[in-house]
Amino acid sequence: MNRTKTITLALITILPIAQYSVSDNTLITELIKLAFSPGSNLFYFTSLLSFFLDLITVSITSLLPIIYFATKKNDKKDRLYALIRYMVIIRYIFIAPMFLLFQFGQEDQNLSLSDYASWVGIFGFLIFCMILWNIKPASEKHKVNLSDYLSVSYASKSSRFMHLLIDSIFFLCICPIWNIFFNPDEGISHTKWYITFIILFVTYYWLSEAMFRSTLGKYITGTMVAGTNQPMQPKLAFSRSICRLIPLEAISFLTGRDWHDKFTSTAVVHVNSLQTNIFESETAPTTGEFNQTSGTNQ
Repeated sequence: MNRTKTITLALITILPIAQYSVSDNTLITELIKLAFSPGSNLFYFTSLLSFFLDLITVSITSLLPIIYFATKKNDKKDRLYALIRYMVIIRYIFIAPMFLLFQFGQEDQNLSLSDYASWVGIFGFLIFCMILWNIKPASEKHKVNLSDYLSVSYASKSSRFMHLLIDSIFFLCICPIWNIFFNPDEGISHTKWYITFIILFVTYYWLSEAMFRSTLGKYITGTMVAGTNQPMQPKLAFSRSICRLIPLEAISFLTGRDWHDKFTSTAVVHVNSLQTNIFESETAPTTGEFNQTSGTNQ
C-alpha cells in the first residue's frame, strides 16, 4: 500500500509536467496578444485569467508531493497527504466533465499531440483519484458527533474568513464556467448561467463536506465540519450547502456563528482539539455546552 501511495504521489508531480511539455502554446500566445490589445473583448482577458488560475492550481498540486517527500514528521506528512488527496479528487470531479464536453464538442475530430496528452492526463488522474480515495489519511475523522467529545476548539472568525477567501478562489480555479458569462458569442442567457453557477457552487461545498468533511480552506487551517448532536452525514452537508445561498450568509460569521452552521446543527472545529470522552459513565455535554477553548460557536 505504501509503495502504491508513493508511486501515485510521484506521478501526480510528473504527469502534469509531461503534459505541458508537449502542449501547444500557440493558442495561449495568441490569447495573450488578444487580451492586451487595445479595445479587445473582456472575454479574452477573463479566458487568460481562467487559464492561469488553473495553471497555478496544477502547479501547487504538483509541488505538494515534493514537499510531502521532503517532510520528516509523520503528522505533517499525513496532513499534506490529506490536502493532496482532496485537491486532486475535487479538481478532477469538476475538470473531467468540462474536458469531455469540450473535446466532443469540437468540429475538428483530428487529435493533435497536445490532445493525446490531455486524454492521457484525464485517464491517468482518474486512476490516481481511485487510488487516493482508497488510501485514507491516518488522522482522518469521518462521522464526528461533538457530543462524543469532552473538549473542542471552534474555528475563529479569522479562520472562517480564510475559508471563505480560499474556497472562493479554489472554486473559480477548478470551475472556469464563470468565464462564459463574459463571452458575447456563447448565446447563453444570464438566467441559465446563474442557475448553472449556483448548482456548481452548491455541488462544490456538498461534495467537499460530504466526502471529506472539509474544504480546501478548512484543510489549510486544520479544521473540519462536525455535527453538534448527531454524526456528520451527506444530508447535513447538502443542507449546509443550500443554506449558503441565503443572501449575506457568506459574512454571517461576523455575527458570531455562520447561519449554515446554526440552521443545520453543525460546527467547524479544529481537528487536533477533539478529545474523546474516555469515561463511559460520564454524561456527554449537550449541544452548546462543550468545553470551548477558542472560536465563536455559541
